[in-house]
Amino acid sequence: CDWSSDVCSSDLSGTADSVVSRPWIFGQYDDVVLSTALYLLDVWDWVVEHQKGDIVELSRAMSALANSSDGDKGILSGNWSGDYTGGCPPTTWTGSVDVFESYWKNRPNHVKYGQCWVFAGVLTTLYRTLGIPARPVTNFNSGHDHDESNTIDIHFDENGNSLSEYDDSTWNFHVWVEAWFKRKDLNNPQYNGWQALDATPQEDSTGRMQCGPAPLAAIRNACFNVGYDVGFVYSEVNGDIVYWILEEGGDMRIARIDSVAVGKMVVTKAVNSDKMVDVQHLYKAEEGSAKERELADKAAGQGARAYYLEEYYRNERHQQDIEFKLVPQSIKLGESIVLELRAQNFTDKEQSVRVSMTAVACTYMGAQGGSIKKLQNSIFISGKQTSNCSLYISPKDYLPKLAADGSLKLSIKAEVMGSGQVYTVTEQFCFSKPKIILTPNKTLFKKGEPLKLKIQLTNPLHIPLTEARIRLEVARNLRPINVNCGIIKPRNKMSATVSVKTKRSGKRLLVATFDSKELKDIQGECMIEIKE
Repeated sequence: CDWSSDVCSSDLSGTADSVVSRPWIFGQYDDVVLSTALYLLDVWDWVVEHQKGDIVELSRAMSALANSSDGDKGILSGNWSGDYTGGCPPTTWTGSVDVFESYWKNRPNHVKYGQCWVFAGVLTTLYRTLGIPARPVTNFNSGHDHDESNTIDIHFDENGNSLSEYDDSTWNFHVWVEAWFKRKDLNNPQYNGWQALDATPQEDSTGRMQCGPAPLAAIRNACFNVGYDVGFVYSEVNGDIVYWILEEGGDMRIARIDSVAVGKMVVTKAVNSDKMVDVQHLYKAEEGSAKERELADKAAGQGARAYYLEEYYRNERHQQDIEFKLVPQSIKLGESIVLELRAQNFTDKEQSVRVSMTAVACTYMGAQGGSIKKLQNSIFISGKQTSNCSLYISPKDYLPKLAADGSLKLSIKAEVMGSGQVYTVTEQFCFSKPKIILTPNKTLFKKGEPLKLKIQLTNPLHIPLTEARIRLEVARNLRPINVNCGIIKPRNKMSATVSVKTKRSGKRLLVATFDSKELKDIQGECMIEIKE
């Protein structure tokens, strides 16, 4: 798809190791979208009228008005609680038009509910209907710096317990928008082109929940003096993760710094193709290069914890006795999980290591839920040898604690006895889920000819799925409809057939999402072509 297309399969989710396509129909040519955009221009009342022609002011205002957090008659309310009573779960939206229609009918009351990909889809649609080239972008392992340290800070006590109330967060993924325009206000041509903007309400920016337009060139070079939230977006894509130990007396010390975990991939869809394009190079220098490290040190030196970091970097760069590595895992929903820490001893003598591993339920944005399982163990590693410490988790352990659209977070502290070496890490795991299979009776139709669509989904769990429904939309042909599935038995496949009249010619994307009390966040898509 191109940047003006309204049928693009746009957003991506999951993790950097397990990317999941999340189809989205933008629908910027629909009448209700333009009507809503013009209405928002009328209610935008915090600038004088002539400033509404300034694309910098306009794009920034739309990032605020796409959300309702400021009480400014914005479109969409965010909800990450897992309780979506009174609204639509974010995972069930199939495109922007349904959101705009709901808002238009009830304006100025906001629509319930959205999360980052929904906000990005709505904002992309707003920009495109106003003639601004725009595309959604997904950042995997996205940092969220709460205290302007320009790093992502994670805290443990001396016993290895996570102190999450002090932590910044790392999201499995986060979706924002890039818009293309010149920055005449900055008097520097290098800042023309792609600008990062975000409608997801995260941090206050000059009194409103808005973000951008941050020039990608300024983000890449850590030019925080440009303003427009450049520093915040920099931390999302390139902030070092700093693991802190909070000592009993209240002092803090750095246990470890992970300089490669944040911003593992920054991706969007290719032009006129469904292929994924990594645009990370637009946001930061090559990971681990001298230039990237220079800019990361520059950023941390401007942050709230600069003193600690400068001291750590001065005393770093020495070989550790033990090298630790969390073994990568692909985990399937409904199956047992083995999470494994590997420790390699580089010394000639036996080493004793005390390990604490804690698994908790969490959202994709890192917010912790209920405790799932904990292991405390000591391992003994002979000289020049490797040993593993494993945490086994059964479906019975995690399914009762897991939100229907949740994931799993593992926190590890490993202490080498007698040496003072401490290793800490926090990692999120996203469960792989089945896809909705959409099978049309054919792929080429004459306009007006009925489309018969077979919909199939397999329940991956050992429990029934209740209040199950599938939401289906066909771009510019069918407004979203719900297909009630009732109860889907454990490990069973459901199948349904719907008939849709084809109304408008062109290539058309069919999008489906699944929702139930026990399981959410499942999608499916297929493409058909309609001829005159």
